[in-house]
Amino acid sequence: MNLLLQGRQKGVLSNEGAFLLCMARKLYSEGLDLRPPSAFIIKSRLHHKRIVAMHVSDILAQKGVTIITIHDDALLTTAIDILRSKKIGALVVINAANQVVGLLSERDIVWTLADAGSTALLAHVRDVMTEHVFTCRPEDSIKEISAWMTRHRVRHLPVVRGGELAGLVSIGDVVKHRLDEIETEASILRDLFIASH
Repeated sequence: MNLLLQGRQKGVLSNEGAFLLCMARKLYSEGLDLRPPSAFIIKSRLHHKRIVAMHVSDILAQKGVTIITIHDDALLTTAIDILRSKKIGALVVINAANQVVGLLSERDIVWTLADAGSTALLAHVRDVMTEHVFTCRPEDSIKEISAWMTRHRVRHLPVVRGGELAGLVSIGDVVKHRLDEIETEASILRDLFIASH
Protein backbone atom coordinates (compact mmCIF):
# COMPACT_ATOMS: atom_id res chain seq x y z
CA MET A 1 0.00 0.00 0.00
CA ASN A 2 1.21 3.53 -0.73
CA LEU A 3 2.86 4.87 2.44
CA LEU A 4 1.17 8.27 2.14
CA LEU A 5 -2.28 6.69 1.84
CA GLN A 6 -1.49 4.25 4.65
CA GLY A 7 -0.47 7.08 6.96
CA ARG A 8 -3.65 9.02 6.25
CA GLN A 9 -5.83 5.99 6.89
CA LYS A 10 -4.13 5.46 10.24
CA GLY A 11 -4.88 9.05 11.16
CA VAL A 12 -1.27 10.14 11.62
CA LEU A 13 -0.82 12.41 8.59
CA SER A 14 -1.93 15.99 8.19
CA ASN A 15 -1.24 18.21 5.18
CA GLU A 16 2.00 19.32 6.85
CA GLY A 17 2.85 15.70 7.50
CA ALA A 18 2.22 14.72 3.90
CA PHE A 19 4.57 17.47 2.76
CA LEU A 20 7.29 16.31 5.16
CA LEU A 21 6.93 12.73 4.00
CA CYS A 22 7.24 13.74 0.35
CA MET A 23 10.40 15.69 1.18
CA ALA A 24 11.82 12.69 3.01
CA ARG A 25 11.14 10.44 0.01
CA LYS A 26 12.87 12.94 -2.27
CA LEU A 27 15.95 13.08 -0.04
CA TYR A 28 16.06 9.29 0.10
CA SER A 29 15.82 9.03 -3.68
CA GLU A 30 18.82 11.36 -3.95
CA GLY A 31 20.93 8.97 -1.93
CA LEU A 32 20.68 10.43 1.58
CA ASP A 33 20.85 7.57 4.10
CA LEU A 34 18.06 8.12 6.60
CA ARG A 35 18.23 4.67 8.16
CA PRO A 36 19.01 4.24 11.88
CA PRO A 37 21.31 1.46 13.18
CA SER A 38 18.34 -0.83 13.81
CA ALA A 39 15.17 -0.87 11.71
CA PHE A 40 13.62 -3.26 14.22
CA ILE A 41 13.79 -0.58 16.92
CA ILE A 42 12.04 1.91 14.66
CA LYS A 43 9.24 -0.55 13.84
CA SER A 44 8.79 -1.25 17.53
CA ARG A 45 8.49 2.48 18.23
CA LEU A 46 5.94 2.88 15.47
CA HIS A 47 3.78 0.20 17.01
CA HIS A 48 3.32 2.30 20.15
CA LYS A 49 3.78 5.83 18.87
CA ARG A 50 0.76 7.85 17.72
CA ILE A 51 0.07 11.54 17.20
CA VAL A 52 -2.25 12.88 19.87
CA ALA A 53 -3.70 16.31 19.12
CA MET A 54 -2.77 18.86 21.78
CA HIS A 55 -5.43 20.95 23.46
CA VAL A 56 -5.67 24.19 25.42
CA SER A 57 -5.70 22.09 28.60
CA ASP A 58 -2.15 20.96 27.74
CA ILE A 59 -1.00 24.59 27.74
CA LEU A 60 -2.61 25.22 31.12
CA ALA A 61 -1.09 22.05 32.55
CA GLN A 62 2.38 23.26 31.61
CA LYS A 63 2.17 26.98 32.40
CA GLY A 64 -0.20 26.70 35.35
CA VAL A 65 -3.59 28.26 35.89
CA THR A 66 -2.56 31.36 37.83
CA ILE A 67 -4.83 34.14 36.61
CA ILE A 68 -3.85 37.75 37.26
CA THR A 69 -6.84 40.05 37.28
CA ILE A 70 -7.52 43.73 37.84
CA HIS A 71 -10.71 45.54 38.81
CA ASP A 72 -12.34 47.72 36.19
CA ASP A 73 -12.21 50.80 38.46
CA ALA A 74 -8.42 50.63 38.89
CA LEU A 75 -6.25 53.32 37.32
CA LEU A 76 -4.32 52.60 34.16
CA THR A 77 -1.05 53.33 35.99
CA THR A 78 -1.84 50.48 38.39
CA ALA A 79 -2.40 48.12 35.47
CA ILE A 80 0.90 49.14 33.89
CA ASP A 81 2.74 48.47 37.16
CA ILE A 82 1.21 44.98 37.37
CA LEU A 83 2.04 44.14 33.76
CA ARG A 84 5.65 45.20 34.31
CA SER A 85 6.16 43.49 37.65
CA LYS A 86 4.56 40.22 36.52
CA LYS A 87 6.21 40.39 33.07
CA ILE A 88 2.94 39.59 31.29
CA GLY A 89 1.13 41.08 28.30
CA ALA A 90 -2.49 41.23 29.41
CA LEU A 91 -4.81 41.35 32.41
CA VAL A 92 -8.27 39.89 32.81
CA VAL A 93 -10.59 42.68 33.99
CA ILE A 94 -13.26 41.93 36.60
CA ASN A 95 -15.98 44.01 38.23
CA ALA A 96 -17.01 44.30 41.88
CA ALA A 97 -18.90 40.99 41.59
CA ASN A 98 -15.73 39.25 40.31
CA GLN A 99 -17.28 38.78 36.88
CA VAL A 100 -15.09 39.00 33.78
CA VAL A 101 -15.96 42.21 31.95
CA GLY A 102 -12.99 42.69 29.65
CA LEU A 103 -9.34 42.24 28.82
CA LEU A 104 -6.60 44.85 29.08
CA SER A 105 -3.57 44.26 26.86
CA GLU A 106 -0.38 46.16 26.14
CA ARG A 107 -1.86 47.08 22.75
CA ASP A 108 -4.89 48.68 24.43
CA ILE A 109 -2.57 50.82 26.55
CA VAL A 110 -0.29 51.86 23.69
CA TRP A 111 -3.19 52.86 21.46
CA THR A 112 -4.81 54.86 24.27
CA LEU A 113 -1.57 56.72 25.01
CA ALA A 114 -1.11 57.44 21.30
CA ASP A 115 -4.61 58.95 21.12
CA ALA A 116 -4.82 60.81 24.45
CA GLY A 117 -1.23 61.30 25.55
CA SER A 118 0.00 61.03 29.15
CA THR A 119 -3.36 62.16 30.56
CA ALA A 120 -4.64 58.68 29.72
CA LEU A 121 -2.56 57.30 32.59
CA LEU A 122 -5.22 58.63 34.98
CA ALA A 123 -8.02 56.86 33.14
CA HIS A 124 -9.79 53.88 34.63
CA VAL A 125 -9.17 50.41 33.26
CA ARG A 126 -12.81 50.10 32.14
CA ASP A 127 -12.29 53.07 29.79
CA VAL A 128 -9.30 51.46 28.07
CA MET A 129 -9.97 47.71 28.11
CA THR A 130 -11.37 45.59 25.30
CA GLU A 131 -14.93 44.84 26.32
CA HIS A 132 -15.94 42.15 23.84
CA VAL A 133 -13.65 39.31 24.84
CA PHE A 134 -13.35 36.10 22.85
CA THR A 135 -12.84 32.97 24.91
CA CYS A 136 -11.87 29.35 24.38
CA ARG A 137 -12.39 26.06 26.21
CA PRO A 138 -9.83 23.63 27.67
CA GLU A 139 -10.92 20.96 25.18
CA ASP A 140 -10.32 23.17 22.11
CA SER A 141 -7.43 21.95 19.96
CA ILE A 142 -4.31 24.07 19.73
CA LYS A 143 -4.34 23.78 15.94
CA GLU A 144 -7.82 25.31 15.73
CA ILE A 145 -7.03 28.02 18.29
CA SER A 146 -3.82 28.93 16.46
CA ALA A 147 -5.67 29.41 13.17
CA TRP A 148 -8.48 31.34 14.86
CA MET A 149 -6.14 33.73 16.74
CA THR A 150 -4.17 34.40 13.58
CA ARG A 151 -7.27 35.01 11.49
CA HIS A 152 -8.82 37.42 14.01
CA ARG A 153 -5.52 38.97 15.17
CA VAL A 154 -6.19 38.07 18.79
CA ARG A 155 -3.16 37.80 21.07
CA HIS A 156 -4.79 36.61 24.30
CA LEU A 157 -7.70 34.29 25.00
CA PRO A 158 -9.30 33.69 28.42
CA VAL A 159 -10.07 30.02 28.97
CA VAL A 160 -13.55 29.32 30.33
CA ARG A 161 -14.68 26.05 31.90
CA GLY A 162 -18.29 25.66 32.98
CA GLY A 163 -18.85 29.41 32.84
CA GLU A 164 -15.87 30.13 35.13
CA LEU A 165 -12.46 31.55 34.24
CA ALA A 166 -9.93 28.71 34.11
CA GLY A 167 -6.85 30.43 32.68
CA LEU A 168 -5.40 32.68 30.01
CA VAL A 169 -3.41 31.66 26.93
CA SER A 170 -1.35 33.90 24.65
CA ILE A 171 -0.40 33.55 21.02
CA GLY A 172 3.13 32.76 22.25
CA ASP A 173 1.82 29.81 24.28
CA VAL A 174 -0.15 28.53 21.30
CA VAL A 175 2.73 28.83 18.82
CA LYS A 176 5.15 27.05 21.15
CA HIS A 177 2.85 24.09 21.69
CA ARG A 178 1.86 23.98 18.01
CA LEU A 179 5.55 23.70 17.08
CA ASP A 180 5.93 20.87 19.60
CA GLU A 181 2.95 19.12 17.99
CA ILE A 182 4.43 19.48 14.49
CA GLU A 183 7.81 18.24 15.70
CA THR A 184 6.17 15.11 17.13
CA GLU A 185 4.33 14.56 13.87
CA ALA A 186 7.53 14.97 11.86
CA SER A 187 9.27 12.42 14.09
CA ILE A 188 6.53 9.86 13.47
CA LEU A 189 6.62 10.50 9.73
CA ARG A 190 10.38 10.02 9.69
CA ASP A 191 9.99 6.71 11.52
CA LEU A 192 7.22 5.63 9.13
CA PHE A 193 9.40 6.40 6.15
CA ILE A 194 12.46 4.61 7.52
CA ALA A 195 10.46 1.55 8.58
CA SER A 196 8.99 1.22 5.09
CA HIS A 197 12.38 0.86 3.41
